[in-house]
Amino acid sequence: MKRLLDSLAPRFPLRASLGMAVCLTLASTTGCPPVDDKGEPCFNCEPNIAIGPLLPDPEPTDPNTPEPIAGGSSGSLRPDAPDTPALPASENPIIPPGRTAGDTDQPDADGDGVPDDSDICPDRPNPDQLDRDNDGIGDACEDSIVAFAVGNGGLFLYRMDLNGDRLEVLPVMPLQYPGGYSLTPDGQTVVFYGEGGNLYTFGFGDLAPTRITDFDHDIDQALRPRISPDGSYVVFNYLDKTNPNAKISIRRVDVETHEVIEIASAADQDLRQWDISPDGRWIAFAKLVTDSNSEVFAIRSDGTDLRNVSKDPGSDYLPVFSPDGRVNFSTHRNGLQLVMSVTVNGTGQREAAFGNSPAFSPDGGLIALSEYDSADSRSHILLTTGAGPRTRLTDSDSPGVRDNRYAFNSDGSRLVFIGGFGNDVYDNPQLFVIPTDGSAAAREIEIPDGLRVIDFQVVSGAP
Repeated sequence: MKRLLDSLAPRFPLRASLGMAVCLTLASTTGCPPVDDKGEPCFNCEPNIAIGPLLPDPEPTDPNTPEPIAGGSSGSLRPDAPDTPALPASENPIIPPGRTAGDTDQPDADGDGVPDDSDICPDRPNPDQLDRDNDGIGDACEDSIVAFAVGNGGLFLYRMDLNGDRLEVLPVMPLQYPGGYSLTPDGQTVVFYGEGGNLYTFGFGDLAPTRITDFDHDIDQALRPRISPDGSYVVFNYLDKTNPNAKISIRRVDVETHEVIEIASAADQDLRQWDISPDGRWIAFAKLVTDSNSEVFAIRSDGTDLRNVSKDPGSDYLPVFSPDGRVNFSTHRNGLQLVMSVTVNGTGQREAAFGNSPAFSPDGGLIALSEYDSADSRSHILLTTGAGPRTRLTDSDSPGVRDNRYAFNSDGSRLVFIGGFGNDVYDNPQLFVIPTDGSAAAREIEIPDGLRVIDFQVVSGAP
């Protein structure tokens, strides 16, 4: 991989559109990323790590508590039934017998002149029908990685395939810290934290980035941006650096008008845990209401109509929207670690899964969870449909998952995660991919030597 490491310079060609991409953050193994707990650049601290918004690590399962196994024929999420076989994976499209790329008398959804039943990438125009790895899926629909990496004195976005090959740089100015970027779900637009402590947007095809905030790095700062699904606004954490007692709040900036509004703030705590709904209309966040009770709130993305949706005396945290628009959050109730689900109106609250830190497949059919195993002192990934038993996806022979960093690809057939064996989970974490049907072991994605993975994001779009 020395060839790739030597190539980390902004001279690679840019493709105008991004594919089903796994966006990750890479940092040098010799030193930590330049940011402290206030978002200030530094070189002697541990990295803050996040997928989208920066979230603190959830409490690990008590090592003295036996490992729970959910299931039961009744569909209960209680730990009273054994594990079940893994779930089936989706099939890849292939060219059917008797059809050729020249047939044009059939439906052609992407308008590339190749009928849908013959097109090896029917959702994206690919008249050349290239398939370099001969797997029946056109290159236009193959997965790729957009990497947040250290190189040439700064942090840059790079792109590579799932093997770490065909590395190319994306032409945005140097980024400032891990977690300082976000892409739209289609992978076409990136928002990032850049020069002067400001936020910038960049469409892959634009001539130059556009600054969308007007902050002075010595006075205030925009942190951990997350772009809305339609790319119309950006939610971010805000810090007033003139006030030594200031706490991190949640704000929003309009991409077109650059108008900034406050979404939520608290005088006594940082608000770091939040998520944006799939339709972009709502923002959910967690907030302490007493010293021992945190609640999950929902608020419209214009900063109006605040609602407490969790309403429980226990600790509710890590809000995550599922594809159906429901708010999901981790909680401890009745001695169990649960994921609860509720509407943005605070109604219909129910158990969504038994475990911690959910991630949803794009169609909502699968939920990935993490669970600490005292036997090998690491966290593992489990899968469930939500209404039935769980399947352990990683085991004692698999790499442990770091900080619940995992996400599905576009069809839910694979799960990408950050992890490692032994101390490498934290000292030298790498990126892995594993089929969700359990048909193969986790495979490490090759990256240039001397780099380590600390963050990633999954987006869709043609390479």
